[in-house]
Amino acid sequence: MKLIEHFDALIKAGVVLHFKIAAAGDNVQLDIIPVGKDSKTGVSLPPQALVGSAAEIDAGLDEFLPKYAGTVARIADVVAKADTELAAVEAAASAQAKRAVEEKSKTKPKPGAKVHSSAKQDPAKGMLETGDAAGDEDEVADSGTELNTTGGATPPEDGAGETNALNPGLF
Repeated sequence: MKLIEHFDALIKAGVVLHFKIAAAGDNVQLDIIPVGKDSKTGVSLPPQALVGSAAEIDAGLDEFLPKYAGTVARIADVVAKADTELAAVEAAASAQAKRAVEEKSKTKPKPGAKVHSSAKQDPAKGMLETGDAAGDEDEVADSGTELNTTGGATPPEDGAGETNALNPGLF
């Protein structure tokens, strides 16, 4: 019986094989556990457990080992190719994301550049003023809107002469 020769290609590919032989009731259990390189795909190589009498396992190994080793070798090859393709896809996605960030940063205004806007806020007044359609920041159109963000409470609808405790002269 040839044991190592069947697994030669796997061993050269970096697969480590663990063999465990233990009692399983009146029988013997042989566990073959291949451990490949960590795969980004999450696919692991399939282990195999053979249970039977010592004579049955020995008799079946000559037929079983070449088939099992071939199957594990094909799976290891597929996993290696998948990892290579996954790495290529990740690199392409990373390059695309980097290009997108670079292009977006090209469209951003330079620091200290004056941004023209049709709305401006006067921090001293706490008001938002809407300018004319031309976006002139120095003038406020007659039809503009002012929003007072620092004022007190809204007076009651009935105007019952209530006063605001925080600002008594307001009402």
